[in-house]
Amino acid sequence: MIWRSHRARVSASVTPVVVAAALVSAALAPSAQTAWVAAAARPASSALLAPAASCASLTALTLPNTTVNSAADTPGGTVPPPFPGLPATQVPETCRVHATVTTPGVTDQIGIDVWMPVSGWNGRFQGVGGGGYSTGSQNSLAGPVAAGYSAAVTDGGHTGASSFTGSFALDSNGRLNWPLIEDFSYRALHDLAVVGKAVTAAYFGMQAKYSYWNGCSTGGRQGLAEAQRYPADYNGILAAAPAINWQKFIPAEFWPELVMRQAGDFLAPCKFTAFQTAAIKACDALGDGVVDGVIGDPLACKFNPGSLVGASTPCGTITPQDAAVVAKIVAGPRTTTGDFLWYGLTWGASFSGLANTTTTGGTTVGAPFPIALDHLGTWGPTESTRSRGNLGLDDHDV
Repeated sequence: MIWRSHRARVSASVTPVVVAAALVSAALAPSAQTAWVAAAARPASSALLAPAASCASLTALTLPNTTVNSAADTPGGTVPPPFPGLPATQVPETCRVHATVTTPGVTDQIGIDVWMPVSGWNGRFQGVGGGGYSTGSQNSLAGPVAAGYSAAVTDGGHTGASSFTGSFALDSNGRLNWPLIEDFSYRALHDLAVVGKAVTAAYFGMQAKYSYWNGCSTGGRQGLAEAQRYPADYNGILAAAPAINWQKFIPAEFWPELVMRQAGDFLAPCKFTAFQTAAIKACDALGDGVVDGVIGDPLACKFNPGSLVGASTPCGTITPQDAAVVAKIVAGPRTTTGDFLWYGLTWGASFSGLANTTTTGGTTVGAPFPIALDHLGTWGPTESTRSRGNLGLDDHDV
């Protein structure tokens, strides 16, 4: 069964072999996802498995279209967190393997990193997803390995760029680089599964009993791509907050900035915080009956932003125009004739990502979400006469 969630609306459809949970919250951290998988997939036996080969010997492993570049035992310690603001992740002693896969007929180089616990393997393999334009980070392997998994990520065939940069989608002539786009979209994901499981089998002398995918946002999209294209790769897939429907949600990420531009009213961050705090206070107990700072049923929240007009904040008094802007942002993108295009933010969510602004010298201006901004100049069609700052309501209609 594969579960799909669109905001709070959940539907289910049956798919053989694969079990995928698409969760609403994009804030679910990889460590939390790993805990979910660990709880749902305990080893069938209490016996933990030891390596059958030395780590260094894996450089001699022969796989189709693949070069094992390095294999080395690495002492335990900590690695930087996969996301800023999280604590460093503890990792046990591991065998770390890096391999490169080349696609026949394509001049690509897809990097695969596999980390395996030197002791305490639970007999399972976990493929780990990425975020933004990154298909995966080596440091995100620390959590799964600490939980007893062998785990792998892929660089998707492009390296050196941040998760906010999709420039790899263009070749040196400024045209769409379809081989790398296909690597990013699906091809590297299958290579990750094939190489990761083969390296695991060579090291431990046996195939993994079960294999799982674990990813959020881009990682969630990757999980759904695996389910659609390569259903035999994994026994189960955790696809949290999958970043799908790019043609809809990427343009929609500009909506808050466009609303503020059209209104001539870029709200300072502390005003947005005031609206968020008031909405949570008004609707906190909805859905779950618990007052915990989280709205249990955001879609049931009917908070009226106009109720804050006249309220004082550290960055000024909230005006009727401010309230109208926030209401329009939450309502979501509409055409010039008012027809629905996509969903807005839900009450209780932070405005800081998609409705971000900066204030310098008393002037507040928009600061668009970088992933959407980069998409406009690379993945989407562009015109030399259109600058990124000149989008209007009619651009949302196309």
